[in-house]
Amino acid sequence: KRKFYIQTATDPDRGGPLTHDAPLITYDDDTNTWATNGPKPFNGLAYHGYDHLAWDDVNEVLYFRRAVYGMNTVYRYCVNDTPGYCTGKAGTWSVLPPMPCYCQIDGGLTYHATLNGGTLLYLDGDYYGSGRGGLFGFRESMGQWTEFTGTSFPDGDYGNLAEYSPVKQVAIFGGGAGNVSGNARNLWKMTANGTVSQITNAPF
Repeated sequence: KRKFYIQTATDPDRGGPLTHDAPLITYDDDTNTWATNGPKPFNGLAYHGYDHLAWDDVNEVLYFRRAVYGMNTVYRYCVNDTPGYCTGKAGTWSVLPPMPCYCQIDGGLTYHATLNGGTLLYLDGDYYGSGRGGLFGFRESMGQWTEFTGTSFPDGDYGNLAEYSPVKQVAIFGGGAGNVSGNARNLWKMTANGTVSQITNAPF
């Protein structure tokens, strides 16, 4: 689209309002102009942006997680009227079904374009030393979240990351801050067929 999308949040603990007042900001490369009055994903409390944005490049859909302690809500912004779940929703935000977790305030969100035809991934923190981080996936074709069970992902307590490489077709997730559990350097990768393996710890 030759456009740059910015969606963030206001932190009431840093002087921001108690109601969300951060609209979608767009930069248009063709006209070299900014638009700062786009739609808001919601009205209400939100603390952080962190790694809470994901982009589906095939369907041109933006995802944004609302960052509140215990909040399990993700919003979808459709650029077009296609695919079917965007019909009549172009240029607007809509809410996804809730994630099955009491989510940390800042985890990692990314879109794995080659996993099951496209899967939105959210990595939750290590629950302050519980020994496991939760990894959840949402498929638009299924309309629901599922947790990747059978393997724990001990990582940092919060501030986790999740990123996708369209070249390698893998998602990298883990990391974080707090480090109550001592696992903040742990990282994993997930391939296009869903295979997960731990990679060498980050050196920091």
